[in-house]
Amino acid sequence: MFGKLCGYLTALCLLLCAGTSAIAQSSATGEVRGTVTDTSNAVIIGATVLLTNIDTGEITQFTTNKDGLYDTVSTPSGHYRIDFSRQGFAPLQRGPITLTVSTITVNAQLHVGSIEEKVVVTGDASLLKTETSDQGTTFDSKTMQQLPQVGQSWDNFTILLPGSAGTATQGGDPAASPGLGVSINGTLPYSSNFLADGASVTLPQSANTDTNTFETVSEVNIETSTFSAQYGIGGAIFNQITKSGTNTFHGSAYEYLQNNELNARSYFDDPNTAIPPLHVHVFGGSISGPILKNKMFFYFNTEKTISNTSADEFVTVPTLAERGGNFSDVLGGPALDGNGNQQINPCDGTVILTNQIFDQSTLTTVNGQPCRRAFAGNKITTLDPVANALQAFYPAPNRPGLTNNYFQVTPVQNPYLTFYGRLDYDITSKNRITFAATSRDNKAVYQNELPCPINCQFDDVADHVLLLSDTWTINPTFVNEFRFGFNRQGNWFVPLTLGQGIPQKVGLQYSKADILPDISINGGVGTCCDGLYNSGNYIGVGNSFDPSDVVTLVRGKHVIHFGGEVLRYQNNSTQYGNVQSGEFNFSGIYTQATPSTVGSGFGYADFLLGEVQGWSANNYPVSGARQFSPQLFVQDDYKVRSNLTLNLGLRYQIQSGWSEVHGYEGTFDPTLLNTATQTLGAMWFVGDNGRTQLQKNVYDIFLPRIGFSYSPNGTTVVRGGFGIYSYNWSSDTYGSGVGFGSNSYGSASDQTNGLTPVVSLSGTGSNLPYLKASTSSTAYNGQGVSYNPYHTPVAKSYQYSFGVQHQLPQQIVLNVSYVGSHGTNLSFPHDINQVPQSQLGPNDDPSGRPYPQFEGIGGDTYNAISNYNSLQLEAQRRLASGWSFSANYTWSHFLNDQDSAGWGGHGGTQNYQNGYDPHANYGPSNFDIRNSFKASAVYQLPFGKNRRFLNKNAAVDAVAGGWQLSLIEVAHSGNPFTVTYGGTNLSYSQAGSWRPNLVGNPAVAHRGINGWFNPAAFATAAAGTFGNLGRNTIYGPDLTELNASLGKTFSFTHNVQLQVRIDATNALNHPSFGQPDTNFDDPVDLVDNPGRPTGAGTISGTTVGGRNVQLGGRLSF
Repeated sequence: MFGKLCGYLTALCLLLCAGTSAIAQSSATGEVRGTVTDTSNAVIIGATVLLTNIDTGEITQFTTNKDGLYDTVSTPSGHYRIDFSRQGFAPLQRGPITLTVSTITVNAQLHVGSIEEKVVVTGDASLLKTETSDQGTTFDSKTMQQLPQVGQSWDNFTILLPGSAGTATQGGDPAASPGLGVSINGTLPYSSNFLADGASVTLPQSANTDTNTFETVSEVNIETSTFSAQYGIGGAIFNQITKSGTNTFHGSAYEYLQNNELNARSYFDDPNTAIPPLHVHVFGGSISGPILKNKMFFYFNTEKTISNTSADEFVTVPTLAERGGNFSDVLGGPALDGNGNQQINPCDGTVILTNQIFDQSTLTTVNGQPCRRAFAGNKITTLDPVANALQAFYPAPNRPGLTNNYFQVTPVQNPYLTFYGRLDYDITSKNRITFAATSRDNKAVYQNELPCPINCQFDDVADHVLLLSDTWTINPTFVNEFRFGFNRQGNWFVPLTLGQGIPQKVGLQYSKADILPDISINGGVGTCCDGLYNSGNYIGVGNSFDPSDVVTLVRGKHVIHFGGEVLRYQNNSTQYGNVQSGEFNFSGIYTQATPSTVGSGFGYADFLLGEVQGWSANNYPVSGARQFSPQLFVQDDYKVRSNLTLNLGLRYQIQSGWSEVHGYEGTFDPTLLNTATQTLGAMWFVGDNGRTQLQKNVYDIFLPRIGFSYSPNGTTVVRGGFGIYSYNWSSDTYGSGVGFGSNSYGSASDQTNGLTPVVSLSGTGSNLPYLKASTSSTAYNGQGVSYNPYHTPVAKSYQYSFGVQHQLPQQIVLNVSYVGSHGTNLSFPHDINQVPQSQLGPNDDPSGRPYPQFEGIGGDTYNAISNYNSLQLEAQRRLASGWSFSANYTWSHFLNDQDSAGWGGHGGTQNYQNGYDPHANYGPSNFDIRNSFKASAVYQLPFGKNRRFLNKNAAVDAVAGGWQLSLIEVAHSGNPFTVTYGGTNLSYSQAGSWRPNLVGNPAVAHRGINGWFNPAAFATAAAGTFGNLGRNTIYGPDLTELNASLGKTFSFTHNVQLQVRIDATNALNHPSFGQPDTNFDDPVDLVDNPGRPTGAGTISGTTVGGRNVQLGGRLSF
């Protein structure tokens, strides 16, 4: 494998190096390019270009080449001034100019004159993109701070991106913004690449990519389509650039508050109940400045979030009488059988009563029928000592009655503590190193229905991000930049009962781990009680390493990018719920009069007697998944003419399969012989067939990129591009076999038809099997298993765009673009052991499975496709004269076979009928929003000092001046959904969902919450067949949301300011309804709960919650 890898890398290096010198624009810096000409448009050779960083005072000198071109190469983002000069010409100064992580054009035209005739042009660079063909947006910190937002996170603004789409909810907790869970231009959520200061921080198994706090982010550069070859994995790129220190000391202190008293109810909330409690405080501060003037700078921030909410919980706990074995309070009248007849106990001829309990020790056989005698008075006289000790974990009832007799307000905490630091050091004028570190800790105790320690856990989610970079300017046209990025997220979910010696304390000898046993209780009319459970234990530590190096060299009209990186991923984790003492099930079967009696017996009575019906335990060690991906790229930005640039690139990648450091891997392999059945299809474990990885390495990933930018005049740019992009094999989707076969497990169940308990709780435990999992290829016959194809293809996205930009008056730039994409080799999750359509019959017989030696085989095939086409219109204006805006409209259509990609559950409901024919599932994506309008605006009110009105003294300015209003409006058509059948899947395919037949018109005259579609238009498909209804054929309600912010800035001095503001999401409290109940056979009820209907086609939830308000204050200097 390594020989082949070295061969590919060597060949590519020789190919790329043989052609020409190379340049690489760093993914953490920007570039200023331009042409210097005289008044006749003749190029000026040898003109001096001085680039001055206004913040740090750093000055860099460049000289125009024989084509009159200059390129600043790998320039940190910030505010700059540019001076152009040449002997015989009057000097020209441009600025201040804001540089982000992008390429901007600043041309200069010099007039004949002397040094004393210096020309100064104020104003920022044009928004026109004359050098690149990419589609993208940059959110800078100033813009994000001006716009309304609640929650202080940059990902709140992703919904503003042209071509972005979220999914609607059917109920539950609505969100004001989908955050990172958006589809962008036909890609699926969580399939993008996330960078911090140019280094990849995408983790192998986590969607938590917001690595930097809002305060520390200088800008977020988002590439959404046809971007250059310098970027690798992912259909879109999110690059977070952090703030750095300057020559002047700056600082801030801030606090933001959310409180339920400020919020409004959502449409379906009960007006007679209080708004759920919410208390969120975000407070922190930053300090930055020089350590050595013009040489060394620092930035430091710390922030804490205190987030407290609560939930009302009603649970059923045993009464004091029941704890003592007295069940007389639940004893009812005669227990009737299915025909309504009284039942007689064969042991003594008495009438059996409801919830009457019987003594297992009296089990006998009368006239061939097993039976037990009743406990006198329905009271148990002797309790199992282990059960008696365990029931002490139940709280005493605090409400009357036998059910829901315990109430508590359960706190819900979500605190964060974050530290961020950055150091920039100019070792020399030509060598700068940067070191940045982020640490974020999320420690909390999560409590569920019962008081701790039952079902409570300590959670610690800790993120650590490190960045080291070295930028060496060998000369103004030759720069080398080395970067190393590291991201670690540790997830520790630890039940509070772990390691407390509870099994020993209660006398349980069956324990397989030092943790409270899980007690499952059911059975009985008016059942007592809620069981005793642990929360799921889990350990997961994900690491990403990203060392990279790029070289920058400018030659003539060519700006050629060359670079490489080696992404390495580690995922050290356990299975969820990996530590179990054992689960014990009590169903009331051993306190029934006879095994066939209806209505007698009581689950809690079985528990107090220690009579176990079933037991199981499963414990997993920590497994270590590994993967790597070496990557190289070359990108040539060729200035064919002063107004035409070609962007030509090629990226090469290697994708390794997932491996496990301990050999803990196993998956179904359809090519292995199953020796038990002598048919193909058996379990593969590490070492079988010489394989050591879940997937085979892929070495032929070549990803070309091509684009152009043409400006026929100074106010219009025509741009277009095409590129192929790949998706990574994330461990959550592609590594499901990691850890398989490493566990120790055991189980036992009643084999006596309810006559004899499996064990007694107070027994010795010697008769319960508990073994290390087998790695035999036939060990899992008869069970459901997972599947990872060894020959997994790399999913790709073919992206293409064409557009025109035009500069309008009032500094407004209009952009009209066609943007499209086509996805191939996409994941299609399904059961590969589904009964084929040709084998379906009118009975529930799984013998038609392709691999009848197994039950379900959950896995993915990679033969799904997607298609996205859109027209995108965008207009924007930078802040000038007190106002700015950005607005875009997207008309699009997104079709695919399935919505799934890393963290696939975020793609919405998976709907398929026939897993063998993905294209039969082809239809509108869950993210197919046909019409979408997004807009944001900032307006500084024209009152106070230096304003149009009330430009008077300080007292007037203190009241009238400094006010700012900002708005965000999002309005789009609805998401599609699939009508399904809520009952048993009578296709008998053993997998997938079951769709009905379309037999009428699903439209209704007046769509609303009481009926969005016509359930009578659908009918149950015949048994053994698939319904004829397609996927996502009906579209849900539209969404409209207005977010608003009003703030005032108090200026104490020129450099000391205090801003106070109020922000609100869904400021008008407008209800945007969620998706309807999609099961056409659910009974409709418009009466029982007025205003909140239930049943087929009805809507009972909203996509956007009620108005949520945040108060904030920020002091800066």
